[in-house]
Amino acid sequence: MVVTITGSGTSQGVPVIGCECKVCLSKNEKDKRLRSSIHILYKQKSIVIDTGPDFRQQMINNNIKNLDAVLFTHEHKDHVAGLDDVRPFNFIQKKPIDIFCSQQVFKALKREFHYIFDPKFQNNPQKNYEELVELQAYQWMRIESLKNIKLMIKFPGNLDLYAGHGINIVIPATYKRNNTTDIDRKYSGRYVIGGLTHKIVGTNMTTEALLLKDSIPRKSS
Repeated sequence: MVVTITGSGTSQGVPVIGCECKVCLSKNEKDKRLRSSIHILYKQKSIVIDTGPDFRQQMINNNIKNLDAVLFTHEHKDHVAGLDDVRPFNFIQKKPIDIFCSQQVFKALKREFHYIFDPKFQNNPQKNYEELVELQAYQWMRIESLKNIKLMIKFPGNLDLYAGHGINIVIPATYKRNNTTDIDRKYSGRYVIGGLTHKIVGTNMTTEALLLKDSIPRKSS
């Protein structure tokens, strides 16, 4: 068995940001300490205890090129924050990495790293990570597209619409083609309802709807 202390610093590491104490200002390399973690090599099995924020640098510093399992002692960020940097081992070894921890720790990991445990992204780590990035990029573009065109419309009554719902809007063009009114291609299309305001005057009710143009085409299912 070979045990390597890859980090022995405090939860903030040593030196601490902004600290001017004797230790943090020390030039001694022994006073440059990463967050607490241990690597164990036993019968050709590579095991890490805790993946803190310095996990990536610890693996590089100690030339650790394969990983079979991670054991978490508890769920504080200085012990789990580096879990996402386990991905290179997934890509290289083409398999999941086993995790050993208490139920309390596992609950915290699923909350903080929910995408890791999503069934959609578990079969092929490299392919699925790329899909996750693509999905995040799509969502960003879609949100940005909603900022481009806005409409405020008013109609009588309440059409059972809710904020967040999609609605198709057809707006006639300002010109005619062969005595036929064409559709305005820019402003017609799919909108997302950004907000609704209901007003009642006497017995009459009107609804104002803020619509945001969704310019990203929907993918067919």
